[in-house]
Amino acid sequence: IDYLVTANDDALVGYQNGNRLVAIRAHSTYHETDSTPMLDGRKTWKTGDFDFLSTLLGVVRMGKIKAFHPYVFLKHEKATKLAVAKSGLLREETEDICTREVISAHPSSGYKDGDKVMIKESDLFSRYIDNKEVSIVFEQDILCRL
Repeated sequence: IDYLVTANDDALVGYQNGNRLVAIRAHSTYHETDSTPMLDGRKTWKTGDFDFLSTLLGVVRMGKIKAFHPYVFLKHEKATKLAVAKSGLLREETEDICTREVISAHPSSGYKDGDKVMIKESDLFSRYIDNKEVSIVFEQDILCRL
């Protein structure tokens, strides 16, 4: 569950034994048609845009992450690498586009565990599962499979 769930009082059902009980929508939904154009001809949404984006990223079953659509879980790596400058000094460089390994993706995404994908570093966000950091990206933000 994304941390936004626990901070959202709209999802709060109540308390039991001091624990928060929340009810959240588990599946993201998408617009099936384009919106009608406004007076200036612009549309508010297009077919395939998110109608509702679930804050439930995935679940852990028997020690394995099961991603919910549209999220893809990736092996976390630091975005900075040490490089040697022409002067011989070490400096940190940040990658704009990086390669990551898929840990879990929804079956309809077409990605499998172990696939290598290229993504923009700025499209990633991190969460912790069992004190281990994982990177998460929206399926449509993946640039390509290697």
